Amino acid sequence: MTDASDAKKIAFKTELLLKLGLAAGLAQDFGRRVHMIRPAAKPGGAHRVMCTDGGWIEIDPNGGTVRTWGGGRTNREIAHHYAADESNPWRVEHLEPTAIAAAPGAPRRATPVLSNDRLEQIADGWRERGYDVDGVVDDGVWIGLGDTRLFDVGERVTIHGPVSDEAIFALVGKSMDVWDGNLRLFGTWTDGDRERVWLCCQRHNVNLAEFQPSAALLARWEAERESTGSGAARALRPDDGMAPSSAGPVPPMAGGSSAEVEPKAPPAPQDGVDEALARNAARAQANLDVLLARWAKEARTEADRDRLRKEEEVLNAKLAIYARARTLAQAEGLSREDAIRAAYVEVQDRDHEPAARLRR
Repeated sequence: MTDASDAKKIAFKTELLLKLGLAAGLAQDFGRRVHMIRPAAKPGGAHRVMCTDGGWIEIDPNGGTVRTWGGGRTNREIAHHYAADESNPWRVEHLEPTAIAAAPGAPRRATPVLSNDRLEQIADGWRERGYDVDGVVDDGVWIGLGDTRLFDVGERVTIHGPVSDEAIFALVGKSMDVWDGNLRLFGTWTDGDRERVWLCCQRHNVNLAEFQPSAALLARWEAERESTGSGAARALRPDDGMAPSSAGPVPPMAGGSSAEVEPKAPPAPQDGVDEALARNAARAQANLDVLLARWAKEARTEADRDRLRKEEEVLNAKLAIYARARTLAQAEGLSREDAIRAAYVEVQDRDHEPAARLRR
């Protein structure tokens, strides 16, 4: 990279930082220490900045909030200058690492060395489950969930910020998809948060290792199963919360009849969602077609055939999820991400294992 090219990139980042409200001198200084700036996708949205030392900063003008997470010092220094602006004071939040979830047997602290292919595989897994990937860095993948961030290094995921219901559901979803339905917690989980994780695991047939529920928690789960008929998990919508039927059954009206709910017209489908899901399905089908062509060359031993069957199972599961997601998006007006998440849960609950055209 030439000096002229470096100077041009720094000038561009400096200009963007000026637009984000930093003073000229500060913008020039931090322009050299910023790797990437992602402006808000829509008016009033939050801007994301990735620093060269691995830290992140989110500038939310609508909420007057500056959030930082990740390593290094640059993000906190930038946040400090926002907080010190007396003419337009900002609220600063740092999303500290709060808890860790992992596959059973994963190391507690050792950071694995991840290839670029492995990093993209991790990121694609989150995208396929309907989540937005904030960024792929040298040592892991960042996932944004409202006020919470997840950092995934493959066999271990660290929560930064609040242990939200959405974060718990995301961890359980990963365990279903990648960790063979097993999950282990370590780090600074509170007793209440562990109980919430256990309940979510019960709803989705996931085993939470090294956790013994109390008698009170078991009774709560049994009561939930009674109220829902079987305790089977259902697809979660953004306004559902974690517990199925958390509001309980509709109370009977005077005279013993049940309250009747006025049917609502389904919301209009969101623009571009069906097209995006169709592209996802087409990509999965293309990968499946390539895989089928590989059978003749690669299926020499039983181990080879087993490996190819597993790849085929995953691709067939993706096709089933995208097909169901298109139906849900059209019927309920869901976004692409919400439709994929809902379809993912429904297919997992129905099939337990992905359907596949297994060869004998």
